[in-house]
Amino acid sequence: MKKLMLPVFAALVAMALVIPALAAEGGQKGGEAQNISGKIAQVDLATNTVTIQMSDGQLASVQIDSSTQVTVGGKKASAADLKDGQSVNVRVKGGKAVSIDA
Repeated sequence: MKKLMLPVFAALVAMALVIPALAAEGGQKGGEAQNISGKIAQVDLATNTVTIQMSDGQLASVQIDSSTQVTVGGKKASAADLKDGQSVNVRVKGGKAVSIDA
């Protein structure tokens, strides 16, 4: 019985150390990146969110920050340059806009 308990205990300890590390790594990556296309419904600089109305009518809100790359007409821009009604392609990872092309 003691011979069986040691390997089982060692396996449990190893899992207890590995699983949180993998979870933290996944949290940093933020999951798979997604593309959202549609028209800007609202830009809220106070809450750092952009809301996009997709072609099916659904709304998607994404967080923006200083690392979000924004282009308008192919030129580097800022979130303040985004306007309601503009067509956009947004690359989102983990709920945050990585890039916005208007």
